[in-house]
Amino acid sequence: MKSALRPVVLILGLVACGLIAVAASTVADQSERWTIRYEIDLPRRAVLRVENRLVIDVENVGDAAIPDVGLKINRAFANIATITATDPRGRIDDAPTERRIYFGSLSAGARARYTIRFSPQRIGIHRAAIRVVGASRGLEPRTLLDQSSGSEQFIGEIEVIER
Repeated sequence: MKSALRPVVLILGLVACGLIAVAASTVADQSERWTIRYEIDLPRRAVLRVENRLVIDVENVGDAAIPDVGLKINRAFANIATITATDPRGRIDDAPTERRIYFGSLSAGARARYTIRFSPQRIGIHRAAIRVVGASRGLEPRTLLDQSSGSEQFIGEIEVIER
C-alpha cells in the first residue's frame, strides 16, 4: 500500500511545485513592467523634536499596477527620526537594516503623494538614503528606478538644530 502511494504523492508534489513556479514567474513578469518617476522633498534643516515633513511624489508610468508602493529608509536616519504620522496611512515595518513604509497599490498611469511626518531626535547633520520600492505579497520588495534620472535612491542630508 505504501509503495502504491509514493508515485501519487510524488506527482502531486511536482504539480504543486509547478503551480508555485508559474505563480512566482507571473509576479516577476509584472514587476518587470513597474516603471515610475518620483520626487523626494526632504527638509535641509529641522529643529530638534519639532515635526517635519518628508514628501514623496510618485507617478506610475508603466503599464502594470504596483500592488504595494513603499519606501525603504536607511537605519541610521530611521533611528534619529521618530515617525509621527503618514498620509495616506502607511504600514511601518522595522527591518534590521532599514525602516520600510508601505502605502498600498498604485494603478498604471496614476500619481500619488506620500507624506511622512517625523520628529528628529538628535542634533547634527544626518544622511538619509531613501528608496522607492514595489512589493507583491510574499516577495522581497524591488527597488524601483526613477525613469527620469535612472537613480535607484535619493540621498540627502538634514541638519537638526536646537531651538
